[in-house]
Amino acid sequence: MIEYPLADLMQKADCRYTLCVMVSKRARMLTENKQVSSLDDYDPEDIATTPVEVAVKEVMEGRVTYLKGNAESRHKADAIHMQKQFENAFLDEQEEEIDQE
Repeated sequence: MIEYPLADLMQKADCRYTLCVMVSKRARMLTENKQVSSLDDYDPEDIATTPVEVAVKEVMEGRVTYLKGNAESRHKADAIHMQKQFENAFLDEQEEEIDQE
């Protein structure tokens, strides 16, 4: 169940439409297993949480944002996001290796 009030969610977007698009696009990414990394909270095997719930949580945490502009600027932003995910996953793996030693 989604626990966040609409007023809090609206602080993350300029209008309800943008908020709806952000959440729906991220939920679709999760269901299609796109950009799912060890940093994501979504487990396709777990039926207790839905992709929409995870997407809303990520919006509230600031992990999902939006960028208005042309397609080129969105592709650049996607590339930066993917790079950050890779770097964070790499750092997590290094920390695990250090912990195991």
